Amino acid sequence: MAFGSELRRQRLAAGLSLTELAARIHYSEGYLVKVETGAASPNVAFAELCDAALSAEVSLAALLPSDVSRPRALAPVLPRLRMDLPPAAPWFRDRVREVEDVHAALMRDDAGSAAVCAISGLPGVGKTALVLRCAHRLRSRFTDGCLFLDLRSHTPGTHAIEPAAALDRFLRLLGVSPDEIPDDLDDRAGVFRYRLRGRSVLIVLDNAATAAQVSPLIPAEPNCRVLVTSRDRLGALDDARHVPLRALPRQEAAELLCSLIEPRREGGEAAYRIADHCGGLPLALRIAAARLRDNAAWGLAGLEDRLADEAGRLRGLDDDERCVGVAFNLSYRQLSAAQRRLFGLVVLHPATEFELTAVAALAGAAPHDTERELDGLCEANLLEERVRGRYRIHDLLKAFARETALVAVSEDEQRAALGRLLEAELSAVAAVDLFLAPHRYRPALALSAASPAGERFGDEAEALHWIIQEAETLAALVGLALDHGFHEQCWQLAYLLRSFYFLDKRWDSWISTHRLAVSAARDGRNAWAEAVTHNNLGVALIDRGDRDQAATHFRTALDIFRELDDGHGTATTRAHLAWVSHHRGHHHTALNDFSAALTFYRGHGCRRNEAITLRGISLVETALQRYADASDHALAAIELFDELSLDLDAAMAVNTLAWADYRAGRHQAAAHHYSEAFSRAERCGSSYEASRAVTGLGNVHAALGERAAAEREWCRARRLHPRLVSSDVGEIRVREEFLHGEGHLEGGRPPAADER
Repeated sequence: MAFGSELRRQRLAAGLSLTELAARIHYSEGYLVKVETGAASPNVAFAELCDAALSAEVSLAALLPSDVSRPRALAPVLPRLRMDLPPAAPWFRDRVREVEDVHAALMRDDAGSAAVCAISGLPGVGKTALVLRCAHRLRSRFTDGCLFLDLRSHTPGTHAIEPAAALDRFLRLLGVSPDEIPDDLDDRAGVFRYRLRGRSVLIVLDNAATAAQVSPLIPAEPNCRVLVTSRDRLGALDDARHVPLRALPRQEAAELLCSLIEPRREGGEAAYRIADHCGGLPLALRIAAARLRDNAAWGLAGLEDRLADEAGRLRGLDDDERCVGVAFNLSYRQLSAAQRRLFGLVVLHPATEFELTAVAALAGAAPHDTERELDGLCEANLLEERVRGRYRIHDLLKAFARETALVAVSEDEQRAALGRLLEAELSAVAAVDLFLAPHRYRPALALSAASPAGERFGDEAEALHWIIQEAETLAALVGLALDHGFHEQCWQLAYLLRSFYFLDKRWDSWISTHRLAVSAARDGRNAWAEAVTHNNLGVALIDRGDRDQAATHFRTALDIFRELDDGHGTATTRAHLAWVSHHRGHHHTALNDFSAALTFYRGHGCRRNEAITLRGISLVETALQRYADASDHALAAIELFDELSLDLDAAMAVNTLAWADYRAGRHQAAAHHYSEAFSRAERCGSSYEASRAVTGLGNVHAALGERAAAEREWCRARRLHPRLVSSDVGEIRVREEFLHGEGHLEGGRPPAADER
């Protein structure tokens, strides 16, 4: 009876497809087809695997010709196999979590064949060191020894070891004579699996390139285990447990550096900064330590100086035998042309973490097309996808990409890519600003016809989450736009960030971006933009308590607006100057400027500006002890804000009303309005106004002699927002007076305090 036809009959009787049987016996589907059609002659190992998989009544092995040699009985694994495992690296850091993950992956008993654990990570991250540490700890559990093989897929000056060559080496170690090793890859894999049946062996495959290189080296024996390292993720190893390896945390990186230096007397901040320059990459840290050992006169400070310059950092991480750049280059050379281009373009992004839409803008491609190329970069561990749609590049890889990949992109293409990125982010920030300040005036944006519409957020919560996540990147883009001469995009991006900065009270970013934007508007000869940016910068400064600088910017804006004959700009700047006068205690001057601005806004239908000015007038009237007028104007402002659905402004106005109540000695009304302000502030996400309201509630308790209740509210306020400025927030001034024994704990009005 022909072997092939009987195999086919039994396979079909068992209800198995070619694919299913191939998976069970770990042979390729193509080889099975050849056997069934008689194009290939099987050996005894193959036949016995088929018998086991099909539970055959008729032994397929018995159908083989008598002259087909049977593999020798499995030779005992020789003691020299144990010596085949290289020593563990003495410098290896604990990596407790990763070691536990590897152990858990290998010791699981749910696999029908050998359990496989694949460790992946960028070049130099310490994959081999981790695997060898784990292998040495586990080797005693494998009674038949260990097999180790460096597949050399990323070793400079060598060729990767092909699966057939790897199997030849393993079979010889397992006692198979050279003349009994088949030529065919599938046959070799079958003999390898047969030889390991019933054995307990740990197989370590270091430096693999692809799943195809590894798959033939995986035994079917459940008592065997396989450890694989690769720069790629080897996602095609479906049944493997994957353990990604990342750079060392700062503390562990600094400790590793110091442990490698002789004598080990140095440390401190310099070690941490060197660890930062090395990006926590063990290879880079080892090279840095070697350079310091060879140049002891440098000291840590000297080594730090040599690594401080990003442009020359990769050259500094070269000790003539090892080089971080060379390690990276081996992975880079395996990329496609499209992936290399994208790898260069991502360097134009100012951050080391970025989202898919930003990279798509840089590439000038659709997000789904860009995602495919990004997947390839992540597979090669040149990028890392931390969460869906967000990617990160290691600092040293970014420096490498700048030196290697970006230089292959023309300057014109680089500028076009940066322009697309700025337009995409400008469009997105405009969409956020529309949620935060829907009635705010917005100039026509510097967007091309191909720019995205910006309708990417479903609601305000989603928009706010995005801008909080991207805040640092957006601030950096303002500077990047100025540096590359994108003047319109620079000042417009700062202009649109203002509403978020006001809500979140990010004064440092607000001030730094708007100073850059002033330069951009001036360089771009846009007088209106320069004036409005001076105004917005002044608001940030006065909000932080810097009245003198704020006044300087407001006066500059006023001069420009008057020169432009811009009535709205002039009125707005006078209103801003009124705040300066109010905070300086010149309340009558402030009231005159606010009143002039109010007249203009009412005459031109500027209802939002009208409401904001009414709120300011109420605060000034409170300072002048005109409490009835202050309450009336605050109520009018609240009504307008509610009509316009401006929730944050309304919360501020309710706090203003509560402040007037408190200063007038109307404690019950003040407590009621502070509670309302707190609820409104929480709904619109303003921890600043919420903290102000809770501070006011504490003041009410203190004024009524309820000191314990006051302390509880003040503590709650500090948790909500610890950065309220006492010189600008009246509630904070009053709280400080109570804490220092100057407030009235018996009721009545406390001493006067200014409020913005």
